Amino acid sequence: MLAGINLGIALLIASLVIILLVWVVLRILPRPQAIRASPAHAAAFPAGDSREAMLIIQPGGRVEHVSPPAREWFGLRAEEQVDLERLVRRVRPPDDFLDLCALPGQKRISINGKLAEATSYQVPG
Repeated sequence: MLAGINLGIALLIASLVIILLVWVVLRILPRPQAIRASPAHAAAFPAGDSREAMLIIQPGGRVEHVSPPAREWFGLRAEEQVDLERLVRRVRPPDDFLDLCALPGQKRISINGKLAEATSYQVPG
C-alpha cells in the first residue's frame, strides 16, 4: 500500500518536472518573426492618410499587412506583431470574421465593441 502511494507521488513529481522543463525550453527558443513586406509591396498599399482599416491576409492565415487605422480599431501598437488568432479574439462573431478572411464577401462585425461593415476581396498576386 505504501509502495503504491510512493510510486504515485514519484510519478506526480516527475510529470511536474517534465512540464517545467518543456515550459522553460519553449520560453528560451526564439519565436519565428513575421516577414516584413518588401518596398515593392509597400508601394502597392494606400497612403497612411486613408481612414479605412485594411488587412492583407495570405492564404493559410498569415497576416501580411495591417493599416494604421486597422491597428487602432483592433487596439494594436505600431511595433506589435500581428497574427490572425489575436485579431479573431477581438471580433464578434469570430466565425464571420474568419469567413471574410477566407473568402470574398461582406458582413457586419463588431471589433472591440464597435460595429463595422467589413468587406473582403481576393487580391490577385
